[in-house]
Amino acid sequence: MKPNTQAALTSAGWLPGRAVETRSYERALLSEGYAVPDSVRTFLREFGGLTVRFPTPRMPHVQTDFVLDPVAGVSAIYRERVETYEDRVGAELTVIGRADRGHLTLMMDPAGRVFAASDDYLVSLGSTGAEALDSLLGDEPFRLVP
Repeated sequence: MKPNTQAALTSAGWLPGRAVETRSYERALLSEGYAVPDSVRTFLREFGGLTVRFPTPRMPHVQTDFVLDPVAGVSAIYRERVETYEDRVGAELTVIGRADRGHLTLMMDPAGRVFAASDDYLVSLGSTGAEALDSLLGDEPFRLVP
């Protein structure tokens, strides 16, 4: 993880080795028809419940955020919509949160890859949770998924 990512996460309450209870997240996900693979459980154990606010890269006077809370995430998207994203990435996806003031849904696959989506817009944020956090807090363009 990049130093600026660690600093932003620390400001949001994260510490290395953080471990939160994930049962409420798992219940919410399962009730909406999502699987909870180990990759998701491990990620949420360390980062679940964090809200990170930060200036947007191209307009530093404007704040944006991401919320690593699948309960908030599943309440804002239909399962059927996520299934269309699954078809595009070729893997089952589990909602892990929201980003960009709620405009993007964050999702992780069983291999740990992270994606963000809104309507027909789907991007890859990284092949691991750490890469995705770096991507969310970075200034590089996201990689579009066809």
